[in-house]
Amino acid sequence: LDYASVAPTNPRLVYCSISAYGRQGEWALRPGFDPITQAESGFMSLNGFADGEPVRTGPPIVDMATGMSACNAILLALIARDRLGRGQQVEVALIDTAVAMTGFYGMAYLISGENPGRFGNSPNGSPTVGVYQASDGPLYMACANDRLYRRLVTEVLERPDLVTDPEFAHRRQRTANKEKLRAIIASVFASDSLEHWMAKMKKANIPVGYLRTVEEGFNAPEVRDRHRLSRIPHPTAGTVPNIETPLHMSLTPTIDPVAAPLLGEHTREVLRKTLGYDDRRIAALAEAGAFGKAGNTA
Repeated sequence: LDYASVAPTNPRLVYCSISAYGRQGEWALRPGFDPITQAESGFMSLNGFADGEPVRTGPPIVDMATGMSACNAILLALIARDRLGRGQQVEVALIDTAVAMTGFYGMAYLISGENPGRFGNSPNGSPTVGVYQASDGPLYMACANDRLYRRLVTEVLERPDLVTDPEFAHRRQRTANKEKLRAIIASVFASDSLEHWMAKMKKANIPVGYLRTVEEGFNAPEVRDRHRLSRIPHPTAGTVPNIETPLHMSLTPTIDPVAAPLLGEHTREVLRKTLGYDDRRIAALAEAGAFGKAGNTA
Protein backbone atom coordinates (compact mmCIF):
# COMPACT_ATOMS: atom_id res chain seq x y z
CA LEU A 1 0.00 0.00 0.00
CA ASP A 2 2.72 2.46 -0.92
CA TYR A 3 1.85 5.81 -2.44
CA ALA A 4 2.57 4.75 -6.02
CA SER A 5 0.11 1.87 -5.68
CA VAL A 6 -2.80 3.74 -4.14
CA ALA A 7 -2.54 7.26 -5.59
CA PRO A 8 -3.92 6.38 -9.07
CA THR A 9 -7.14 5.20 -7.42
CA ASN A 10 -7.59 8.50 -5.60
CA PRO A 11 -5.62 11.45 -7.01
CA ARG A 12 -6.79 13.64 -4.10
CA LEU A 13 -5.14 11.33 -1.58
CA VAL A 14 -2.71 12.90 0.92
CA TYR A 15 -0.28 10.15 1.93
CA CYS A 16 2.14 10.67 4.81
CA SER A 17 5.27 8.57 5.31
CA ILE A 18 7.14 8.61 8.62
CA SER A 19 10.39 6.70 9.00
CA ALA A 20 13.76 6.86 10.70
CA TYR A 21 15.96 7.58 7.67
CA GLY A 22 13.56 8.23 4.82
CA ARG A 23 11.96 5.94 2.24
CA GLN A 24 14.68 6.23 -0.39
CA GLY A 25 18.42 5.62 -0.44
CA GLU A 26 20.90 3.38 1.29
CA TRP A 27 19.39 3.75 4.79
CA ALA A 28 15.71 3.33 3.89
CA LEU A 29 15.38 -0.10 5.51
CA ARG A 30 17.54 0.62 8.54
CA PRO A 31 15.57 0.59 11.81
CA GLY A 32 15.90 3.62 13.99
CA PHE A 33 14.61 5.09 17.22
CA ASP A 34 14.47 8.53 18.78
CA PRO A 35 17.69 8.31 20.88
CA ILE A 36 19.62 6.80 17.95
CA THR A 37 18.85 9.79 15.76
CA GLN A 38 19.55 12.14 18.68
CA ALA A 39 23.01 10.56 18.85
CA GLU A 40 23.73 10.40 15.12
CA SER A 41 22.54 13.91 14.22
CA GLY A 42 24.72 15.70 16.77
CA PHE A 43 21.66 16.79 18.74
CA MET A 44 22.67 14.69 21.75
CA SER A 45 26.14 16.25 21.81
CA LEU A 46 24.50 19.56 22.78
CA ASN A 47 22.84 18.15 25.92
CA GLY A 48 24.56 17.69 29.25
CA PHE A 49 27.44 19.38 31.02
CA ALA A 50 30.80 20.24 29.48
CA ASP A 51 32.67 17.81 31.74
CA GLY A 52 30.23 14.93 31.20
CA GLU A 53 29.09 12.70 28.38
CA PRO A 54 26.29 13.70 25.97
CA VAL A 55 22.78 13.10 27.31
CA ARG A 56 19.58 12.22 25.48
CA THR A 57 16.49 14.19 26.36
CA GLY A 58 14.18 12.56 28.90
CA PRO A 59 10.98 12.67 26.82
CA PRO A 60 11.46 11.37 23.23
CA ILE A 61 11.59 14.86 21.79
CA VAL A 62 12.57 13.80 18.25
CA ASP A 63 9.65 11.36 18.08
CA MET A 64 7.24 14.07 19.22
CA ALA A 65 8.66 16.75 16.93
CA THR A 66 8.56 14.34 13.98
CA GLY A 67 4.88 13.66 14.69
CA MET A 68 4.12 17.38 14.86
CA SER A 69 6.07 17.92 11.63
CA ALA A 70 4.03 15.17 9.98
CA CYS A 71 0.83 16.89 11.08
CA ASN A 72 2.03 20.20 9.67
CA ALA A 73 3.03 18.55 6.40
CA ILE A 74 -0.40 16.93 6.06
CA LEU A 75 -2.13 20.25 6.72
CA LEU A 76 0.08 21.95 4.12
CA ALA A 77 -0.80 19.23 1.61
CA LEU A 78 -4.51 19.67 2.32
CA ILE A 79 -4.24 23.43 1.69
CA ALA A 80 -2.29 22.72 -1.51
CA ARG A 81 -4.99 20.25 -2.57
CA ASP A 82 -7.64 22.96 -2.25
CA ARG A 83 -5.62 25.08 -4.69
CA LEU A 84 -4.23 22.41 -7.04
CA GLY A 85 -7.07 19.90 -6.97
CA ARG A 86 -4.88 16.92 -6.15
CA GLY A 87 -3.11 15.35 -3.20
CA GLN A 88 0.52 14.37 -2.81
CA GLN A 89 2.92 12.30 -0.77
CA VAL A 90 4.55 14.02 2.19
CA GLU A 91 7.45 12.57 4.14
CA VAL A 92 9.16 13.21 7.44
CA ALA A 93 12.07 11.31 8.96
CA LEU A 94 13.47 11.20 12.47
CA ILE A 95 17.01 11.99 11.31
CA ASP A 96 15.83 15.06 9.37
CA THR A 97 13.93 16.34 12.40
CA ALA A 98 16.89 15.76 14.70
CA VAL A 99 19.20 17.72 12.39
CA ALA A 100 16.69 20.59 12.21
CA MET A 101 16.40 20.63 16.00
CA THR A 102 20.07 21.46 16.45
CA GLY A 103 18.68 24.94 15.75
CA PHE A 104 20.97 27.92 16.15
CA TYR A 105 23.75 25.65 17.43
CA GLY A 106 23.71 23.86 14.09
CA MET A 107 23.70 27.17 12.25
CA ALA A 108 26.58 28.43 14.40
CA TYR A 109 28.63 25.40 13.29
CA LEU A 110 27.83 26.04 9.62
CA ILE A 111 28.93 29.66 9.97
CA SER A 112 32.03 29.21 12.11
CA GLY A 113 33.06 25.63 11.38
CA GLU A 114 33.47 25.06 15.11
CA ASN A 115 31.66 22.33 17.02
CA PRO A 116 29.34 23.80 19.66
CA GLY A 117 29.86 22.32 23.09
CA ARG A 118 27.61 21.43 26.01
CA PHE A 119 26.68 24.12 28.48
CA GLY A 120 24.44 22.29 30.91
CA ASN A 121 21.75 24.60 32.23
CA SER A 122 23.53 27.77 31.08
CA PRO A 123 23.44 28.17 27.27
CA ASN A 124 26.67 29.62 25.92
CA GLY A 125 28.05 29.59 29.44
CA SER A 126 25.94 32.56 30.54
CA PRO A 127 26.45 33.10 34.29
CA THR A 128 22.97 34.66 34.66
CA VAL A 129 21.09 31.73 33.12
CA GLY A 130 20.72 28.44 34.95
CA VAL A 131 20.04 26.75 38.26
CA TYR A 132 20.86 28.45 41.55
CA GLN A 133 20.32 27.22 45.09
CA ALA A 134 18.53 29.30 47.68
CA SER A 135 19.01 28.30 51.31
CA ASP A 136 16.11 25.82 51.08
CA GLY A 137 15.69 24.88 47.42
CA PRO A 138 16.60 25.43 43.75
CA LEU A 139 15.37 27.96 41.20
CA TYR A 140 15.97 28.47 37.49
CA MET A 141 16.76 31.98 36.30
CA ALA A 142 17.12 33.38 32.79
CA CYS A 143 18.56 36.90 32.66
CA ALA A 144 19.60 36.81 29.04
CA ASN A 145 20.26 40.50 28.29
CA ASP A 146 21.82 43.62 29.81
CA ARG A 147 18.50 45.14 30.87
CA LEU A 148 17.49 42.07 32.86
CA TYR A 149 20.99 41.75 34.34
CA ARG A 150 20.89 45.30 35.68
CA ARG A 151 17.50 44.72 37.28
CA LEU A 152 18.71 41.47 38.81
CA VAL A 153 21.82 42.84 40.50
CA THR A 154 20.32 46.17 41.60
CA GLU A 155 16.70 45.37 42.54
CA VAL A 156 17.01 41.72 43.58
CA LEU A 157 20.56 41.00 44.71
CA GLU A 158 21.15 44.60 45.85
CA ARG A 159 24.67 44.53 44.44
CA PRO A 160 24.92 47.63 42.19
CA ASP A 161 28.69 47.16 42.20
CA LEU A 162 28.14 44.25 39.80
CA VAL A 163 27.03 46.81 37.21
CA THR A 164 29.87 49.28 37.67
CA ASP A 165 32.67 46.73 38.11
CA PRO A 166 34.56 46.59 34.76
CA GLU A 167 34.72 42.80 35.03
CA PHE A 168 30.93 42.55 34.85
CA ALA A 169 29.72 45.80 33.26
CA HIS A 170 29.05 44.34 29.81
CA ARG A 171 28.02 40.95 28.43
CA ARG A 172 31.43 40.24 26.94
CA GLN A 173 33.15 40.88 30.29
CA ARG A 174 30.56 38.84 32.18
CA THR A 175 31.14 35.91 29.86
CA ALA A 176 34.91 36.19 30.24
CA ASN A 177 34.55 36.23 34.04
CA LYS A 178 31.54 33.94 34.26
CA GLU A 179 32.88 31.63 36.96
CA LYS A 180 33.68 34.52 39.28
CA LEU A 181 30.30 36.17 38.67
CA ARG A 182 28.40 32.90 39.09
CA ALA A 183 30.11 32.32 42.44
CA ILE A 184 29.10 35.80 43.64
CA ILE A 185 25.48 35.34 42.55
CA ALA A 186 25.34 31.85 44.07
CA SER A 187 26.57 33.12 47.42
CA VAL A 188 23.87 35.80 47.53
CA PHE A 189 21.09 33.37 46.64
CA ALA A 190 22.31 30.91 49.28
CA SER A 191 21.89 33.58 51.97
CA ASP A 192 18.08 33.52 52.02
CA SER A 193 15.04 31.35 51.34
CA LEU A 194 13.58 30.35 48.01
CA GLU A 195 10.31 32.22 48.60
CA HIS A 196 12.23 35.38 49.54
CA TRP A 197 14.05 35.38 46.21
CA MET A 198 11.04 34.34 44.17
CA ALA A 199 9.02 37.24 45.57
CA LYS A 200 11.78 39.77 44.85
CA MET A 201 12.42 38.44 41.35
CA LYS A 202 8.75 38.38 40.41
CA LYS A 203 8.40 41.97 41.66
CA ALA A 204 11.37 42.99 39.49
CA ASN A 205 9.89 41.01 36.55
CA ILE A 206 12.91 38.73 36.28
CA PRO A 207 12.28 35.49 34.34
CA VAL A 208 12.49 32.83 37.07
CA GLY A 209 10.81 29.57 37.97
CA TYR A 210 10.71 26.84 40.57
CA LEU A 211 12.69 23.74 39.68
CA ARG A 212 9.93 21.17 40.09
CA THR A 213 9.50 17.43 39.81
CA VAL A 214 6.74 16.09 37.54
CA GLU A 215 4.51 15.62 40.60
CA GLU A 216 5.16 19.17 41.76
CA GLY A 217 4.65 20.55 38.27
CA PHE A 218 1.36 18.76 37.75
CA ASN A 219 0.08 20.07 41.10
CA ALA A 220 1.37 23.62 40.62
CA PRO A 221 -1.14 26.48 40.36
CA GLU A 222 0.08 27.37 36.86
CA VAL A 223 -1.06 23.92 35.71
CA ARG A 224 -4.14 23.56 37.92
CA ASP A 225 -5.52 26.94 36.88
CA ARG A 226 -5.15 25.95 33.23
CA HIS A 227 -7.09 22.69 33.79
CA ARG A 228 -4.40 20.62 32.11
CA LEU A 229 -5.31 17.32 33.77
CA SER A 230 -8.53 15.34 33.50
CA ARG A 231 -9.95 11.82 33.63
CA ILE A 232 -11.53 9.90 30.77
CA PRO A 233 -14.33 7.34 31.25
CA HIS A 234 -13.12 3.79 30.54
CA PRO A 235 -15.25 0.67 29.97
CA THR A 236 -13.26 -1.58 32.32
CA ALA A 237 -11.10 0.71 34.49
CA GLY A 238 -13.80 3.22 35.38
CA THR A 239 -11.65 6.22 34.44
CA VAL A 240 -8.09 6.77 33.22
CA PRO A 241 -5.95 9.90 33.72
CA ASN A 242 -5.36 12.27 30.84
CA ILE A 243 -3.17 15.26 29.94
CA GLU A 244 -5.26 17.73 27.97
CA THR A 245 -4.22 18.91 24.51
CA PRO A 246 -2.23 22.18 24.55
CA LEU A 247 -4.18 23.42 21.50
CA HIS A 248 -6.96 25.95 22.07
CA MET A 249 -9.34 26.85 19.24
CA SER A 250 -11.87 29.68 19.65
CA LEU A 251 -14.19 28.60 16.82
CA THR A 252 -13.68 24.83 16.72
CA PRO A 253 -12.75 23.69 20.23
CA THR A 254 -11.60 20.15 20.84
CA ILE A 255 -14.18 17.54 21.80
CA ASP A 256 -13.97 15.57 25.02
CA PRO A 257 -11.28 12.88 24.68
CA VAL A 258 -12.16 9.19 24.66
CA ALA A 259 -10.11 6.33 26.06
CA ALA A 260 -8.00 4.17 23.77
CA PRO A 261 -10.10 1.25 22.47
CA LEU A 262 -9.88 -2.19 23.99
CA LEU A 263 -8.41 -4.94 21.83
CA GLY A 264 -10.97 -5.62 19.10
CA GLU A 265 -13.53 -3.24 20.62
CA HIS A 266 -14.69 -1.86 17.25
CA THR A 267 -14.04 -4.87 15.02
CA ARG A 268 -17.67 -5.84 14.49
CA GLU A 269 -18.78 -2.22 14.13
CA VAL A 270 -16.22 -1.65 11.37
CA LEU A 271 -17.15 -4.87 9.61
CA ARG A 272 -20.84 -4.01 9.71
CA LYS A 273 -20.82 -0.27 8.94
CA THR A 274 -17.77 0.04 6.73
CA LEU A 275 -17.60 -3.30 4.91
CA GLY A 276 -21.30 -4.19 5.05
CA TYR A 277 -20.80 -7.65 6.58
CA ASP A 278 -23.88 -9.27 8.09
CA ASP A 279 -23.94 -11.17 11.39
CA ARG A 280 -23.67 -14.54 9.64
CA ARG A 281 -20.47 -13.59 7.84
CA ILE A 282 -18.97 -12.07 10.98
CA ALA A 283 -19.83 -15.22 12.95
CA ALA A 284 -18.11 -17.34 10.31
CA LEU A 285 -14.99 -15.22 10.52
CA ALA A 286 -14.99 -15.51 14.29
CA GLU A 287 -15.41 -19.28 14.07
CA ALA A 288 -12.46 -19.44 11.67
CA GLY A 289 -10.30 -17.57 14.19
CA ALA A 290 -9.96 -14.38 12.15
CA PHE A 291 -10.27 -12.29 15.33
CA GLY A 292 -7.85 -14.25 17.47
CA LYS A 293 -8.92 -15.72 20.78
CA ALA A 294 -12.54 -15.59 21.82
CA GLY A 295 -13.48 -12.31 23.46
CA ASN A 296 -11.18 -10.13 21.35
CA THR A 297 -14.09 -8.53 19.50
CA ALA A 298 -17.05 -6.57 20.73
